[in-house]
Amino acid sequence: MRAALPAAAALLVLALSSCASTARVVALSGEETALEAMRGDVVVVNVWASWCKPCMEEMPLLLDMAEQLAPHGVRFLAVNPAGTDEEVEHLRAFVEKQPGGLARYVYLARGSLFQRLASRRLPTTYVLDRSGRVVDTLVGAERRDGAPSVDRIRLSVMRVLAAEGGVPGE
Repeated sequence: MRAALPAAAALLVLALSSCASTARVVALSGEETALEAMRGDVVVVNVWASWCKPCMEEMPLLLDMAEQLAPHGVRFLAVNPAGTDEEVEHLRAFVEKQPGGLARYVYLARGSLFQRLASRRLPTTYVLDRSGRVVDTLVGAERRDGAPSVDRIRLSVMRVLAAEGGVPGE
């Protein structure tokens, strides 16, 4: 059974669900995308920072999951709150040094909604169903029982896929 979200987190989930049409992200290549354009896919939004040790520890597992589930219409966005030109350049340099193809998943947060999301505990991951509705939120890199958050994220995505009748084989 999931614990209830704190009131502030619940409001942010509601905001993300209701404002997906205006929530925008920018790829490191400069291409801007609205979350609205991703409707039809299951979207995993991981808000992270390069200075966040738990974020970096879970990232390789998230990238593996992203690769495995991409053929099933699951998109992964590693959304970073870098805002200033200096922060963006630092992020570019950091991402270029990372193994595993991180660069193709990294997006910059744009707009006040993502800035509010990024002001919470990191990492924070949101799972959106194909209609753009937030179906799960995970704050932090581990559950209380010590299991990695990636397991719960995968389970949440699998539930969305199962509800649609298409669970990929493991």
